[in-house]
This record gives sequence, C-alpha cells and structure tokens, in this order.
Amino acid sequence: MLGHSSSPTAARPGMRIVASYAIDWIATILLAGLLAIINSVYGYRRQFSLTDTSIQHTYSEHERVPTWLLAVCAFVIPAGIIAAVGLGVRKSLWDFHSGFLGLVLTNALTLTITTLVKVSVGRPRPDLIDRCQPMAGAHDATPYGLSTQAICTIDLSSHVLRDGFRSFPSGHASTSFAGLTFLSLYLAGKIHLFDSRGHALGAWVVILPLVGATLIAVSRSMDYRHHASDLIAGALLGFWISVAIYFMYFPSLTHPQAHKPWAPRVYKAIAGGDWPGYERFDAESADRPGGIRRPHFSHDEGRGAEDWRPLPTGAQEEYAYQGSNAHVGGLAGGGKYDGGAGPAQYAPVIGSHSRGPSGSAEAASGRRTKVPAPIHATGPRTDAHGYQAPVYADASTLGRGGGGDAHTSEFASPARPQGRYDADRDVELAVSGR
Repeated sequence: MLGHSSSPTAARPGMRIVASYAIDWIATILLAGLLAIINSVYGYRRQFSLTDTSIQHTYSEHERVPTWLLAVCAFVIPAGIIAAVGLGVRKSLWDFHSGFLGLVLTNALTLTITTLVKVSVGRPRPDLIDRCQPMAGAHDATPYGLSTQAICTIDLSSHVLRDGFRSFPSGHASTSFAGLTFLSLYLAGKIHLFDSRGHALGAWVVILPLVGATLIAVSRSMDYRHHASDLIAGALLGFWISVAIYFMYFPSLTHPQAHKPWAPRVYKAIAGGDWPGYERFDAESADRPGGIRRPHFSHDEGRGAEDWRPLPTGAQEEYAYQGSNAHVGGLAGGGKYDGGAGPAQYAPVIGSHSRGPSGSAEAASGRRTKVPAPIHATGPRTDAHGYQAPVYADASTLGRGGGGDAHTSEFASPARPQGRYDADRDVELAVSGR
C-alpha cells in the first residue's frame, strides 16, 4: 500500500501538508517587505491651486481612528474571533490556520496595493494647504493658475507634507474593509447564513463588521484626511480583495459545508496512505469535487509512477477515472483493479457517489460492468456528509419516447410504465435504489 512507503516524505506526512502552504506564507512575508519599501518612497506630488476650497480644510494632529486602533479593528479583533471559533468552538487547528492565513494575506495584499497607488497618484489631501503653510503673499502661477510644493514653508521631506500628497485611495477605508469583510464572510460561513432558512440574528452578526468598517471610513472624512472618492475607492479595493482571498480558502456561502475550510492541498496518498492524522484534516474540511487531487496509476505499471489528476467532474470522466485507478476499491466501496483494461470499458460500482449504468446485481456485488453508451446524470444524490453528487444512468436504458423499446425494459416498473421516460421519476427511483 502507499502508506507503507519508505520515502522520508511519506514518513512525515504532516510536514508535507504544512509545506504545501509555505508559498502562501512566503508571499505574505514578501508583501510585507514590499509594503515597507514602497512606503519609504518619496512619491509623486501633484500640482494644486491655492484657491481650491476642497484642500483648504484644517489639519488635525489627532485622528478619531489612529493607526494603532485601525490595526486592532482590522486585524487583532478578527484574528481573535477566528482563533476563538476555530480553536475554541470547532476545535480545529486546520480551520484556524485557513482563517488566519487568509486574514493575514488579505491585509498584506490590500496595504501593499493601497500604498503603491498612493505614492503613484500623489493626490493632495483635503488639509494640504494647512500642512503646506505657503509663504506670505504666495499665489498661483500664471497662466495655468497652479502651484507646486515649492511654495511651502514646511520641510519638503517631512512626514506631514509627504503624507499630504497621499490621499487616494484611503488606507483606513481599504484596510478596515479588507479585515472586517473577511471576518464578516467567515462568520457568515460558520452560521450558514444563506442556507435558505433565514437567520435574522445571524444577519445582524454578519453585518456588524461591515458597519464598523463603514464608520472607520467615514471618520477619515470627518478628520479631513480624505475626499469622498478616496473613501469609496479604498472601500471597494479592500472589499473585493477580501472576497477573493476568502474564497481561496473557504467554500461558497451557499455550500452545504460552508462552515469548513477547503481541504489541504495534498491528498492522503501523498501524505502517507495509512496516516491516521489525515482523516482528521479530511473531516474538518469541505468537500471539493474536482479540487482535491488523488493519484492515478497507469494500467501497465500497476503502482508505478503517479500521474496526478483532478477528481472527475462529469459522468464520462467519473467512469474513465474509476475504471483505471489502482486503488479504486477504496474510492468506490469495494471495486477491484482490473490490470490492463482500458478506462472506457469500466463503470464505477455502487458505493461511491456515482450510480452504475444499470444498477444490476453485478454492480451491487462490487464487480465492474461494461459501459455500452455515453452516461448522463439523472439527478442529485446526497451522501452522509451532505454533499450532492450526480446519479448516473446508462443512456441506452433511457427511453426515447417509443413504446415497448428494449432500451426501456430495464427501467420498466409499476412506478414507471415501459416506453415512457420521466426524468424526475428516474431520479426518485435511482436515489431510492429501486
């Protein structure tokens, strides 16, 4: 078996799973370093008009939401809630890892992009004139009526003036919406907010972080630090980055297992076939058909070189995959590998999340059956974990509307008259095993 491999990597499966996410942590660290470099850049500084009333507001040294408080709201509080839910409520280290990694990556990516745009655009803040402290008698140049930072009496390299040309987009808005939107999505998944049952209290819980992000953004306008367009752009930037990162590590909010993160990137076989610890990660993860990779072996070489391919997503792929897999018995609930036969000659046995082409006693006994015609999905089946998978039926057994057709004989029953094809009824019969 694969689990008996003498490979050093197979002997330490946990290291393989941790290493599979090393690129994410490395990317996050690099983003943090890039952020520090970009923030130290002098940056572009646009021309401005001394008569522009939108930049003549008073400069306030004290902010309603200082940087340290922003960090607490956008990172510390979400991280604490993710830790409490993942480690305390769900008692799942894997859930905490996925949530924390997603939160860190979201904030790092948002801050890096925000700072890069800030230093590139160089838009004056609403309080720039007060920061600049123009020389007495200064006026806009002719003929275009614009001034530069040269008229300022304050040190041109000072942080106050440099920050005065970094209005677009709002860093507070982007950061707050990034961290708190991620938290909102995390909570929505945990309580299954969109499971079609309606959760009034849950809706308030989920929307609360977004309200907090909105208030933080509005405070920047009250402090005359940003224009309205700066706040809107920052909020949209942080929101969409958090959405993209969240769904990298967690399923859709309508998924039956929305409260679970995606499974580790490496499958059981690569981590060690007999490693009992993997089942714990597997149970703590959401089903992802077509996403988790399992080993496929060639017919001629048996357990030879692995050819990693995604799980099947359609009926034909399902039959081809299970008919050519060396360890198909473990996947299909008792099937056996048949050496040199081609994948198109076999169908999965009853016991997997697919239905055999005929539902015959031969398939029920665990032996493989021929696939005489293309396969079509006839309806959903729900397993013990809540995952809905297609139920497959042989196309040659589905009637085409003709009475007494041999193609319909296998599906003829008192509940389904011969010669008539009722797709909804076939789904009911297939799921019930009749």
